[in-house]
Amino acid sequence: MNRISATLLLCSALPIASASAQTIVFRSGNGQHGQPDSKVTLLAGSSSSELRPQAFVAQDFSDALNGPNATVVSSYPGWISGISDASASWVAVNSSRTPKSALYAIKFNVGNTCWQSASLQFSFAVDDQLGDPSGGANQLGLYLNQTALAGTSGGGIGSETTWSFDVSGILQPGENTIHVYDRDNGAIVSGVIFSGRVQITPMPPAFLTNALTSNRFNGMPNNTLQVTASYDGIPGSQQLDLEFRHALTGQTIWVTMPPILDRSIVINTFEFDLCDWVPSCRCRISGVVPNGSVDGIAFGMYWKDKDGYYDLRHSRSDGLASISPFEGAWPITYTDATWAFLTPQLAGCVNDTCRQQARIMLYGSELLLDGVYTLCCQNFNSLPKK
Repeated sequence: MNRISATLLLCSALPIASASAQTIVFRSGNGQHGQPDSKVTLLAGSSSSELRPQAFVAQDFSDALNGPNATVVSSYPGWISGISDASASWVAVNSSRTPKSALYAIKFNVGNTCWQSASLQFSFAVDDQLGDPSGGANQLGLYLNQTALAGTSGGGIGSETTWSFDVSGILQPGENTIHVYDRDNGAIVSGVIFSGRVQITPMPPAFLTNALTSNRFNGMPNNTLQVTASYDGIPGSQQLDLEFRHALTGQTIWVTMPPILDRSIVINTFEFDLCDWVPSCRCRISGVVPNGSVDGIAFGMYWKDKDGYYDLRHSRSDGLASISPFEGAWPITYTDATWAFLTPQLAGCVNDTCRQQARIMLYGSELLLDGVYTLCCQNFNSLPKK
C-alpha cells in the first residue's frame, strides 16, 4: 500500500503519537421482517447437503454477491432471539426459512489506504452450522475477500458465538466482502444472524528517507511530504514536531521529525509517505538553546496530496523581530557552494533538482524558538486542503 511496506522499520523508530482505531460495522437484518435484506445477498443450494462438492471458487463468491437478496425473518422456535448487536436480525433464503445450505454475502467499504493493524470481530448464531461437517469440501464458514478465516466452523441456534481475527493482510482499501456459509443439516429450517466489527488503526505518516524525490516532470508521488529544516543554536535536544490531520476522521496527531542537526553540519531534509494524513497548520518546537542574535529551528514543507495537488509552507512567527530571522536573507545566507556542501544527501538528484526543491522550502522560513506555532500557508488558506 503506497510505499509503507518498505518503511515499517523506519516509521516505527520515530517517536509518534498513536492513531486511534476506526470502526466499521456490518450486520444481517437490514430491513423489516418478511422483507428483503437490502445489503445481504446469497447463493442457495439444497436441503441437508453441501452447497458445493468442491472448494468454493471465485465464481461461487461472485454468484453469492450478485445473487438474490436474503430475507429478514423473525427467530424460529429454538433460535436465539438476538445477539449482542441489537440491530442484527435473522436472515434466510426466503420468508419461510426453507432449509437450504447457502453462501451469504455482504459488502463494506474501507476509506483508508494504509493501516498499522486491522481486526475483525464476528458474532453469530446459525441453523445449522457455519461450514461443512468433517469430510465436506468447505469446512470453513467465514471468508473475507474470498480468503477463508481459520477456525471458522461450527456455531448453533441457541447461543451467540464470537470469533476474533487479525485481518491486517486481508483487508483492502475500498470495497471488501464478507461471505458466510450456512450449512443446512436438519432439513427443517435454516437461517443465520450475524454482526461484524472491523477495527482499523491507521498508519501514521511514515518517514522514508533523508534524500528527496525529484519533482522533475511532476515525478514526486502523490501523498508525499518533503521537509527541509535548519537549526541555529547550541546543539542538544532540539526537536521539531509537526501536526497531521487524518483525512477521513479529522483526528490529529503529532509526529516527531528525525533528529535536527545544526546548520553548520547539514541542512536537514526528510521525505514522508502521508498515507491518509494531511499536514495541519501547526508545528511544535522544543529544546532550542540560543547562542547568538538569531536562533531557533526554521523549516519548510512541500507536498503533493492524494489528488496530485501541491502545497508549500514556511515556518513563521506572529512576533516582530529587529534582526531578520529568515533563511536566505542576511544574516542567514548560503552561497551555492556552501548549500551543496551542507546537502550531501541530495547529491544524486538529476540536474540538482532536489537541492533546488530543498532551497525553495527553506528560503523565507523563519527561525523559531520553543513554542507551538501556526504555519504560514503559501496559498493563504487558514487550513490545508482535505
